[in-house]
Amino acid sequence: MRSRRTSLGRYLASDGVPYRAAGLSVLGSLLRVCFLLPIPLLVRHLFEGPRAGTGGVLGVGAAILSLEVAAIAAALWSRRRVLGTSTRRAASLRAEALHRLDQLSVLEHERPSTSALHDRLVTETKRVEQMTFVLLADLVPSAVIALGIAAVLAVLDRRLFLVSLLLLPLNAVALRLLGRSAQAATQRYHAGFEAFSSSVLRALHALELTRIAGAERWLEGRLRRDVDQLTASTRRNLAVADLSSGVQQGLTAATSVIVLVAGGIWVAQGRLDVATLIGFLTGLALLRGPLNTVATSLAPMIEGMEALATLEEFLEAPRSTPRGRTIDFRGHVQLAHVSFGYGERAVLEDVCLEVAPGEVVAVVGPNGVGKTTLIRLLLGLVRPRTGTVLADGVPYDELDLVELRRRMGVLTQTPILVGGTVWDNLTFGLEQVSVEAADRAMQSLSGQALLERLPDGYQTPVGEDGARLSGGEQQQIALARALLRSPRLLVLDEPTRHLDEAAVAAVVRGLRQEAPAPATLLVSHDPRVVGCADRVLELGSGRLAPRAGRGGEG
Repeated sequence: MRSRRTSLGRYLASDGVPYRAAGLSVLGSLLRVCFLLPIPLLVRHLFEGPRAGTGGVLGVGAAILSLEVAAIAAALWSRRRVLGTSTRRAASLRAEALHRLDQLSVLEHERPSTSALHDRLVTETKRVEQMTFVLLADLVPSAVIALGIAAVLAVLDRRLFLVSLLLLPLNAVALRLLGRSAQAATQRYHAGFEAFSSSVLRALHALELTRIAGAERWLEGRLRRDVDQLTASTRRNLAVADLSSGVQQGLTAATSVIVLVAGGIWVAQGRLDVATLIGFLTGLALLRGPLNTVATSLAPMIEGMEALATLEEFLEAPRSTPRGRTIDFRGHVQLAHVSFGYGERAVLEDVCLEVAPGEVVAVVGPNGVGKTTLIRLLLGLVRPRTGTVLADGVPYDELDLVELRRRMGVLTQTPILVGGTVWDNLTFGLEQVSVEAADRAMQSLSGQALLERLPDGYQTPVGEDGARLSGGEQQQIALARALLRSPRLLVLDEPTRHLDEAAVAAVVRGLRQEAPAPATLLVSHDPRVVGCADRVLELGSGRLAPRAGRGGEG
């Protein structure tokens, strides 16, 4: 993983906007410095020479108050512009991360977990956004103001200025050591948070299983352990941050005391006037604010840089979906001597398959022989170890697979529905769909009866993952969604899981009547679905061969 400094530099330089914001931040800081720097000089002027009258004291007080108000106004102006920049840059980062989602592998062992993805898209981007704001609105201005005040202190009295630098090496060592501790504590906190997030997501997905198995107390105990671990890592993280801030404030206070003691001795010896000492102490008091801000900025900066490094690793991972040229896909697909496996386990070996436009091909075989893997290869969701997958004679590696899949319709074994309404699920991924087109898709599989049963028709909520619908209703909606795309290739994976063979045959007959008719691939372990196929192939032991007897090749 590249260094945090490189990650931060690349992030800020990605579109140039943060650098312009940094310029505005420095400008605002310089304005604040211009307003704050005269204050120590005014205090010294008040106490040196003849005693000022009431009017003179009031005048100096009014001038100091006016300068403080002007400095606050400059800070608000600068922070407002920095806020806009940090939110816009975070929005760009989120868009980049979301763009990567369609390029992730479907294989569990090749991609982050769902909870990790959620954490990166939501929590990590928020931490980077906060870091950017802290950097540009707090850290940069505080550093500029501290340098400006330090310059004034050097002008007021060089001896006192050198005394104030005595604890600077100790301060630098303390910040370095505490920075390392803070980084380690932050990494432990992030790991604990991700583990807790994963446990919660698993628990939510397993609610029904938990109730069926009577495992509520068991699950609560497991979640409680994750909560305790997260609590412990959170406490350590906050403790290190508080310690860092406390050490910084303590060293700053100690510096003020050392200057006061040294200055008091020199005043008693007649080597320093009281006015200069008071003016210098006033400047030190002004310096404490930006120094404390630098100390409190340490924690969000470390958290943000850790999050940025994680996001960059995610964004720079190799693409699993090639983006090549687009073709006018007609539905002709081929697997040419394709082999594939998961890890060391081979699933398919030297498989050849061809489905022509308008043709209905059935692939049968028992569960677990690789039928779903065959579909994933045809959809371009996984890539073969050897061999070639082609669409209309063009290798998938040369194609824009996102556009290719838009011309395919797929009914998966377990229907995939999203939270929302029936209409939301029918039209998922489609820009403009007419009610008439949706009606035709539903009627083609006798789904009109389903709509009549639903209380609000197309606007009926389906629940999370379609929980308000039966398995058959879910599959009808998923199949209608596939047909609504007017696919050139239709893939039906275990269609009789919730639909009977008569319904599947009716769908196939309807597709044959279309002009042009799409290519159709039926994948099932149910031998009853093959009666409507032009060819039947059997998958077993990793190999695909014509099925012997009726419905076979030739």
